[in-house]
Amino acid sequence: MDESKIHTPVLLAESIASLSLKEGDVVVDCTVNRGGHAEEIAKIIGKKGKLIIFDLDKNALEYSEKRLKAIKDGPQVIAIHSNYRNIKEKLSENNITQVDKIFADLGLSSQELETSGRGFSFMRDEPLLMSFDSDSASDENILTAKDLLKNLNAKQLEDIFKNYGDETRGKKIAEKIVETIKAGGEINTTKELVDIIISVTGHKPWQKSHPATKIFQALRIAVNDEYDSIKDMIKSSMEILKTGGVLSIISFHSGEDRIVKNTFNEIKKAETGKLFQKQKPKEEEIRANRRSRSALLRTVEKL
Repeated sequence: MDESKIHTPVLLAESIASLSLKEGDVVVDCTVNRGGHAEEIAKIIGKKGKLIIFDLDKNALEYSEKRLKAIKDGPQVIAIHSNYRNIKEKLSENNITQVDKIFADLGLSSQELETSGRGFSFMRDEPLLMSFDSDSASDENILTAKDLLKNLNAKQLEDIFKNYGDETRGKKIAEKIVETIKAGGEINTTKELVDIIISVTGHKPWQKSHPATKIFQALRIAVNDEYDSIKDMIKSSMEILKTGGVLSIISFHSGEDRIVKNTFNEIKKAETGKLFQKQKPKEEEIRANRRSRSALLRTVEKL
């Protein structure tokens, strides 16, 4: 299987245009995945350029590193297995203090949903991990969704479901989870969690949205501390960007976009950055790739 064909990069043309890339640029792709956006970046910045790629999934990172290094007359490629919130620290370890452009696609990839085996999808029966870090199945020090369900009380779980998933039935679901665990029940897999959710909410095949959708989103965000990670990444990015450098971010749901929008507005208010018009996918892209329909691209230039 050609892994690059599994995941279709969203807003590809718009993202590349927003970065205003030049030959020889030093660029960071904070979420390289299978390298869809990074490949286009590499072709433009060329052999005089430098492309630093981040990902918590080692398989994705290794795949993309190999793919990018195979590009004829491509740039120097540096692969970093780390959360993008550590961008400044990790670049410093590689003797890089300033860069020209930074890009991040915050969307959950097709591979993570369909082939990772880490429990991101309620449509599959998998271990209840939900960590972006591919070592989570073997490293007990990495927080998982199973850990949250086991160790948090009903109020804490309810807050996660409300704040990260806008789930109106979060209180009853949280109480049922805690009740199940106290009674000696196990919640180790996605199916076990889905069964508990449905026991509270019910589910009809014709319903537009599965009742587990918001709960799974909320747990994933909590496990990976996504919102604070985004804030940290933006703050660090503005510190390491050269004057005139650009940061472009694609978000996929209202919570993510709210974090990006508000943080960008703070940058504008501080007069340290210039904001550009947000961009959405065109109708033809949405028809070809339904997952692109909620994507938003926001861009800031450092002043």
